[in-house]
Amino acid sequence: MAQTAAELRRDMERRRDAIGDTIDQIENRISPGHVMARGKFRMQSQVTRWKENVMGELEEYGETISGGAEGVSESIRQAPRAIERRTRGNPLAVGLIAVGAGALIASLLPETQQERRMARKVESHVGAAASEVEQAGREMAEDVKQSASESMERVKDSAREESQKAKEEARHAGERIREGS
Repeated sequence: MAQTAAELRRDMERRRDAIGDTIDQIENRISPGHVMARGKFRMQSQVTRWKENVMGELEEYGETISGGAEGVSESIRQAPRAIERRTRGNPLAVGLIAVGAGALIASLLPETQQERRMARKVESHVGAAASEVEQAGREMAEDVKQSASESMERVKDSAREESQKAKEEARHAGERIREGS
């Protein structure tokens, strides 16, 4: 069944539009800015979920505290049981609470000379480690940028090839139509 020239043109336009949409979607997906934004959003969402899992109960305590002196004393009496309920089966929460309690206790104790000496020794290493991490981050960002750029070039080449194929098909179809008329 032979197609008319108008049908072939419409078919070619639909194919061009589909190819253009596909290229736009691929560019959007591999754009370094969009990749970073998606990663940032995922990280923020995860941190928010962790925070809500660990600290979600604190708002209830605040409401009780605002209820007056009886509410404060009741909150204090029930805090250990509430913490136990919230942390049961949640090792991350237990770990965070233990680290927080340890930090609080450590901040209350006076600093010893041994700790001061160790802090001075560690200080120089921390700066070096921070600069190494920063350099590694730069290198990783450059690698991602280069990889995305190469991928974009491959996508563009592929799109050009597909476009060329579509043009060839249209040209051949036009020739068939002319020969048939």
